[in-house]
Amino acid sequence: MDTLDIGISAVAKFYGKAFLRQLLDLQQQARNSRADVINPDPTHPGRVFPSGGKAMYQIHLQAEGFGDFFFRTDEPIPGTPDIYVSLSSKALWLDGGVRLLVERVCAWLTSQGFHIEGVKPSRVDVCMDFHAPGGVSQDFLDRFLCTDAHADVQHRVHREPTGFGIGSRSSPICVRLYDKTREIHEQSEKWWFWDVWGVELRKDVWRLEFELKRPFLHSVSPSIDTIDELLARLPDIWEYLTGTYMTFREANGRRVARRPVLPMTGVIVRAGRALLGNAGPGTPLERKRGRKGSWEHARRDLRRLWVRACALLGLTDPAPAMAVLSDGLMAPEERDAFERDVRQKRREYGMDAGGDAPPDASAEGQP
Repeated sequence: MDTLDIGISAVAKFYGKAFLRQLLDLQQQARNSRADVINPDPTHPGRVFPSGGKAMYQIHLQAEGFGDFFFRTDEPIPGTPDIYVSLSSKALWLDGGVRLLVERVCAWLTSQGFHIEGVKPSRVDVCMDFHAPGGVSQDFLDRFLCTDAHADVQHRVHREPTGFGIGSRSSPICVRLYDKTREIHEQSEKWWFWDVWGVELRKDVWRLEFELKRPFLHSVSPSIDTIDELLARLPDIWEYLTGTYMTFREANGRRVARRPVLPMTGVIVRAGRALLGNAGPGTPLERKRGRKGSWEHARRDLRRLWVRACALLGLTDPAPAMAVLSDGLMAPEERDAFERDVRQKRREYGMDAGGDAPPDASAEGQP
């Protein structure tokens, strides 16, 4: 696991509020000097940055040995963690494992005056590094790679392939396949990976990496809402990603389902399960698939956007907020096209233009 972002529900007690005030003072110093300011905490020194760093968060603190913390100081927003933490890659690899690192983060926050109410995984990157003499070519991927993703991109330096992106960056699953040794030398300078690998391979170590966002973790049945659930199901997630979502198959011109799977697919699945501590057969991963045009999905998305808009406008009462947003949602010239756009979308969803609303729409109430 190379990346783990967690959302923490927490209440700032007396000392926690004082801690946030101290960070706000340091942030103001950073803004005045137009440079980040050293965090004075001797246990986990780091930096406070001039901006919040993430939408909906006001404070960005980088703490040595932990990673990046993003704190909210405004009123709580449903569905938005009070504290968002992007854990350090080095700490994940070298400092005792995921569970211990999360426990240390929560203990540190508690010592700063926060009452921890819950921790949820928000993003996780799982990866495998392998030696590929000569690298990986676009031709190889075009011939043998089969995936559910619809988008891909190639990265080149001096016309030499250095990596490939598979799937949209905004999708629940995003895949990266890239030259890790080159990335270390030219960008990240993570020389400590020689210790992780146990050998000093200076070139042609490539990484297969899956970035899993919260919508993917939520789509798994049952959904993954805790760190323990994530760690317990990680081997099965890896098997799904490398044995179902993305596979390598013979290029024989047939439909994907009829193309024999190459042995390397099985090798990747088994090696990943072994590295994750579960080499035996796992439980097939099931994902909840929403119906296209689902009212429930539209309601959930609309409510999330509605809460964000109300937060930006300072509106807390649902009734006047709905009126204000309704008036400001469309420009006058867009109102005439509204009915046409709705009919077009219903045709895309396979509904007749004069049909009724979803049967559960009225039962849901306002978004």
